Amino acid sequence: MGILYITEYQTAASDQGRALPLGHGYPLANQIVSIGGGSLQSVPFTSRTHFIRLHSDSICSILVGTQVGVGPPAAQNPVATTQCGRMAASQTEYMGVDPGMLVAVIANIPLAPNTSPADASGAFAILAILGDDNKFKKRLQELKDQAAEIDKMIDNSRKMEIESKNRLKEADKRHEEVEKREANLKGREDSLGQGRRETLALQEQLNARQAKFDADMEARGKVKEAGLIKWSQELTEKEKAVTSALRSLEDEKKKFDARVAAEEHKLSSYSRDISTREEHLKQGLADLAKARDEFDAKVKKLDELRRSISNAA
Repeated sequence: MGILYITEYQTAASDQGRALPLGHGYPLANQIVSIGGGSLQSVPFTSRTHFIRLHSDSICSILVGTQVGVGPPAAQNPVATTQCGRMAASQTEYMGVDPGMLVAVIANIPLAPNTSPADASGAFAILAILGDDNKFKKRLQELKDQAAEIDKMIDNSRKMEIESKNRLKEADKRHEEVEKREANLKGREDSLGQGRRETLALQEQLNARQAKFDADMEARGKVKEAGLIKWSQELTEKEKAVTSALRSLEDEKKKFDARVAAEEHKLSSYSRDISTREEHLKQGLADLAKARDEFDAKVKKLDELRRSISNAA
């Protein structure tokens, strides 16, 4: 019984934009399908599988299709026959697929396994010998010699038959053990298939949650973006208002500075006037003090004159 090995990839590898017959990156999943006399299907490919690698260790035929209810009716539930695409033993194939597809496989055994081009050439060689007497006699002698050897071989084969029967009994025992192991392996394959289906179901749930999360994040992003745009517009309007107010304040400040300059000019003029008046006042007070001193001197002289007149009388 052969095995068909299936490796799933998301994309094919490429070199400078040119696609290569190789899977890109780490495989999404790996499957094995037994190759027998009846068509067997793989588990459906994952939701991200677009490229697969097939490798067969025996001659088989394959057919890729879709699950029941998906795609064209002719492609649903594929059943492989020996008329489908043939793969030789140890052959590897790469092909593009869609997510959820699957592949069916069946053994491809020739109808006449003993017929070959060598057999046909041998038949023509026999006809050529029968048409030539010398060749026929020579070949007849060779056949007699071969017959004698065959008789000896028959005797030996009878002896070997006895030994073969003994070995056959041992082989039957081993065959029973192999069948038990195959049954055990089949059970493991069924468990593996069930686990694979459960894994695919969980993967689909995870993909759905991821898609919902992405949609929610996108919606929230749009709401935040709209809020930021509105806030930016409001901020722009406020900046315009503040700019206008600053301009008005600057105009008022210029007017106020002009008034302050005018008042300072007036104050400076008043200060100079007051300084001049203070100088005049100081001079007047000095003149007044001088006049007072002169008056006091005159009064003193007058008093002395009065005393002199009084004394004279």
